[in-house]
Amino acid sequence: NLSKNFSLSLKFLKKKNIKVIKRDSLRILKNDVNFITKTCRNGLTFFIKPIFNKEFNVAIINYGPSGMCCGIPRTTFEYKNNKWIRK
Repeated sequence: NLSKNFSLSLKFLKKKNIKVIKRDSLRILKNDVNFITKTCRNGLTFFIKPIFNKEFNVAIINYGPSGMCCGIPRTTFEYKNNKWIRK
């Protein structure tokens, strides 16, 4: 599995004021009104580890608003000129 060693940059998450909550915790917190209305005023977003090709220059990711009942399409990015560009 090529995405096994993927990790989010904790420095980036802190800079963007993003908190990571494990999926198991969400099952408990979803019933807490204060959590939804005060802690996560901007809502929740899910993010699934990317899948890379063998050259690590193409990545497929799946992310979007948590709790959506319909599927969110996967997004493909390609690494060109030192930047990840949405395809």
